[in-house]
Amino acid sequence: MRVPSLLLLPFVLAGALAGWFVGGVVPAGLRDLALHAEPWRLVRKAEERLEVTPARWTFLPYLFGDFDLQMDVELAADAHLDLLVRQVEPRYVDEYMEPFAGRWSTLRLSTRGDGPAWRTRDDAFERIDEPGVGLASGLVATVWVRARGAEVTANVAGKDVGVHRCADRYGMAALVARGGLAVVHRLEIVPVPGPSPWWWSRGAWTAFGALGAAAIAAVARARGRNVAWFLTAAVPMALVAWLVARGADLELAYPARRTLALALAGCLAVGALRLLRGLPLVVGAAAAALALVVAARGWRHEHAVIDALFGPDAGNQISEAYAQIVRGPSGLRDRDEPAPRVFLLGGQLLYDRGLPEERLEPLLRRELYNRTEVMPTVIALPTVDGWAVQQWRLFACCYTGHRPEVVVLGVPRDEMAIDAAIGAARSEPAAVQRTIADARAWCAANDCRLLVYADANLPGNLLDAVKAAAGADLVVGRDGAAAVDIARLLGERIEPWLKK
Repeated sequence: MRVPSLLLLPFVLAGALAGWFVGGVVPAGLRDLALHAEPWRLVRKAEERLEVTPARWTFLPYLFGDFDLQMDVELAADAHLDLLVRQVEPRYVDEYMEPFAGRWSTLRLSTRGDGPAWRTRDDAFERIDEPGVGLASGLVATVWVRARGAEVTANVAGKDVGVHRCADRYGMAALVARGGLAVVHRLEIVPVPGPSPWWWSRGAWTAFGALGAAAIAAVARARGRNVAWFLTAAVPMALVAWLVARGADLELAYPARRTLALALAGCLAVGALRLLRGLPLVVGAAAAALALVVAARGWRHEHAVIDALFGPDAGNQISEAYAQIVRGPSGLRDRDEPAPRVFLLGGQLLYDRGLPEERLEPLLRRELYNRTEVMPTVIALPTVDGWAVQQWRLFACCYTGHRPEVVVLGVPRDEMAIDAAIGAARSEPAAVQRTIADARAWCAANDCRLLVYADANLPGNLLDAVKAAAGADLVVGRDGAAAVDIARLLGERIEPWLKK
């Protein structure tokens, strides 16, 4: 007996529901995203050239979709210039700042050697001083960049440098110099129409799901399947879509259309499997599972390398660190500030006691001014949950250009906390001792003084290791001490070093 057409409706609705779940993985902040639609041009007089230095980057806070970029640039000797593209970082969506690690790719130009043109974010830090496309110093080179979806291509001084796939299909841009001066004589970014936004609308994928389910229902009806078959096949189809979609974490990224299509196809295939028998059933089940696994992997980002350097959910600290800039309570701090500099390493859980007036940076700055009558620059890295090993690794990678007079290396009480990613302690006493030795060696070679600050209530074996490594250059915190007391304690030890 043929199933009445009206009774096929629940199965079609289940397919629509599967499409609704799949379309729902698109982050809410991208559904009505307004991309920059007007050409952006550097408009300056010839004598007012744009200079990008190791202490001053150029950041374009506009969200570009597809674009064509043209730039005329001149680099000094031994300089690198990075063009950051597809730069996506946390921003407020409905009054909520979604935390994640900022993403970008970079095109590197160099007058020191010759190397790969494009780098992912992680590659850029792992090869932070390695050269990019080789240019002659003092000569103007023309750079063309074409961005279409996640793929970007470039031509530098008449040389095609290949195709690179970014993590995102939209984003901001920035120019970062290392080693020397870069002069931008012309810069133009022209937006280009991209794919229609309906590809990422929930309604479109709901319709795709309904159409796919209707096609399966027509085949099943022609094969004489009964009402019970349609009901029992509909539930798994929607359930699998819900399970796959709830594991997505796209962090303000557009999912690739092919991963959305794979996910929906896999969910619909789950509903159609009961039409098959024997080997076709096995092959169909394997194909559905593969489609769902590939789609699910495309809906998450890999941050293991960058989290090891910055800590989790570092946001815009990542691009700012690449530009050797630190964001503090008084704004961005760069390398050009002439005042004596004190660098606090250890994380905000160690140095930020909650209220704005309890942040250690301004308190220590005021304390040192009262003692020396010189207003210093006091900087603490914005890492929230930092630890000594991670903080020194980050300083050595990104911030040595600040050339501080004093480095305060903090060892927090949770230095050896369990890292959920590896299921083990993130640090150990021996590693802290090696870190203090590395910090002492760098400071000795760079006319800098090292002070180690041990948080109150460190585990006994860790405190013994810190004391053995730090020697006389150690301050041990007192339990219950207020931020102003810590500032006074550190200021007393740092004062003679700033009076040298």
